[in-house]
Amino acid sequence: RADRTRWLDDARCGPAAGVFLERLDALRIALNRRLFLGLDEVEAHYAAYPPGGGYARHRDRFRDSDARVVSLVTYLNEDWDTGDGGALRLYFEEDAGGKASVDIAPTRGSVCFLSELEHEVLPARRERLSIAAWFRRAAVAAR
Repeated sequence: RADRTRWLDDARCGPAAGVFLERLDALRIALNRRLFLGLDEVEAHYAAYPPGGGYARHRDRFRDSDARVVSLVTYLNEDWDTGDGGALRLYFEEDAGGKASVDIAPTRGSVCFLSELEHEVLPARRERLSIAAWFRRAAVAAR
């Protein structure tokens, strides 16, 4: 993991971060209404990856906790070109038992996926900026 982070609830992030957290909470409520996910809270941080930096394949849902249910990444990069790299690679299982993946370039906008899905951040040729957020429910300890 090569990124530098700062949690959005840190006062040093300023009022815009608070507004963003409020909007994420409104999305949490909407997800609960439509999908009955039982989400209790949201946590989020800024992430800045230096050129060449990435994040190895992982899941956002921890092995000993199912609290993180939905992950969201909002990209803050201006004028990003696919040649700049830094894609988010999501891994899926194919029906035939093989693995498949999809790469999402870090252009302006957001992507949302289940936190149990394996993913990685591929190295970029320039600084890659984003906000990572996790919609959480009360954890049930692994058995």
